[in-house]
Amino acid sequence: MSRLGITASLVLAASLVAASAALAQTDPPAAAADSTASSAPIEVPAVDSTVALPPTPPAVPAAPESPSLMLGANSPRPVRPHQMTPRTESAIRQELDQYAITIAAADVDFATAKKRRGEAKATVEIKKREIDVMEARVKAAKQAKDEPTRLSFEGEKKRQESMREFFQKTEDVEEAALDEARARSEWARAATRAAQFEMSLIGRAGVAVNDSDGGLFKQEQQWFEARKLAAAAQERHANKVQTWMDRKAKLYRAWADFLAGK
Repeated sequence: MSRLGITASLVLAASLVAASAALAQTDPPAAAADSTASSAPIEVPAVDSTVALPPTPPAVPAAPESPSLMLGANSPRPVRPHQMTPRTESAIRQELDQYAITIAAADVDFATAKKRRGEAKATVEIKKREIDVMEARVKAAKQAKDEPTRLSFEGEKKRQESMREFFQKTEDVEEAALDEARARSEWARAATRAAQFEMSLIGRAGVAVNDSDGGLFKQEQQWFEARKLAAAAQERHANKVQTWMDRKAKLYRAWADFLAGK
């Protein structure tokens, strides 16, 4: 190879080395520049205060929620109470007639029981005096040491005491009969008042057109109250009947004891 060719080759090689070094020096700064550019915050351009902005529309207030819409159309509502309806006029009149008969009978029974109670009480007092006489005879026989007479008067005294017990039970029965008749009359009178209230409400009670009639509403309540009082009077009468029957049973036992010589 000639000197000229060697020189050209060396020059070409040197040029390639220089180009590679230049590329190596320029690539990293470019990457660093890209990294810096990506991490830097984006700058927002400042708003010019001299430029007029459109006005903000006012907020529209929310419409208030209706309770009826919230509960719905099918929400239950109180209605006029129609718990009791009067019976027919004929049924009520028949019951009133029966109450009148009951009151009249109770008044008669009351007077009769009062009379019998007085008679039984008087009989009890007579028996008490007779027993006192027998007691005195027994003491006299003891003092006289008359044993047969003492035994005879003691037996009679016991018999008189059994009679007194019977008449005392009779007085108790008549006292209970008097209380029963009084309670029966009170119940019939209370039931009569309730029936009369019921009669006045025939054709009116519970009628829808009268829902706003305060007087009628009050009259219906009075009817309920009258029925409640009549029921209470009936319960008192039932208690008096129980007492009366209990005392009758005791009277029968007293009669059996008298027959048995107890």
